[in-house]
Amino acid sequence: MKKILFFDDEPFYVNLLIDNLELNHGWTADNKGKIKYISDPAEMIDEIKSSNLYDLFVLDIMIPSYEIEKKGIFNKKEIQRIERDNNMGILIAEKIRAFEKYKTTPIIFLSAKGDREIPISLGAPVDCVTKPTLARDFSNKMENMLSSQNQAI
Repeated sequence: MKKILFFDDEPFYVNLLIDNLELNHGWTADNKGKIKYISDPAEMIDEIKSSNLYDLFVLDIMIPSYEIEKKGIFNKKEIQRIERDNNMGILIAEKIRAFEKYKTTPIIFLSAKGDREIPISLGAPVDCVTKPTLARDFSNKMENMLSSQNQAI
C-alpha cells in the first residue's frame, strides 16, 4: 500500500479531489494507497519528522503565511521569503528533502501558476500540476510518479 501526504490550505477543493480519487480511481487503503490530508504547516512538519513513511508528497505552493511566526517552524529569513514569494510549499519541500528518508521521494506540486516557480535544487522526482485539475489526470500523475520511483530503486 502506498502512502501519500497531501498539504494544501483549501480543504473544500482537496476533500473533493480526494473523495473523487477514492470513489472513482481506486485510491483507498486496500487498493492503490492511502491519502492523508494536512492543512496546517506545523502539523505537516511534525508529520514529516514522525516515524511514518510516505511514498509521495503533494504540496500546494501558495499557502498563506497565517501565524507561522507563532508556530516556530520557520526561521525569520524563511518567513520573509514566504511573505515575499508566497511559496510556503517550496519551503516545506526543502524541509522534506532535508530528511535522508525523503531525499528521492516523489513530490507533486499543485499551483495556479504552473511549474515556473519550482527550483531545480529540490532534485528529482518533482512534478507540477496546475490547479484546478481533473481527478483522473491527477490519479494518472500520482501513478506515474510512484511507478517511476519504483523503477529507479
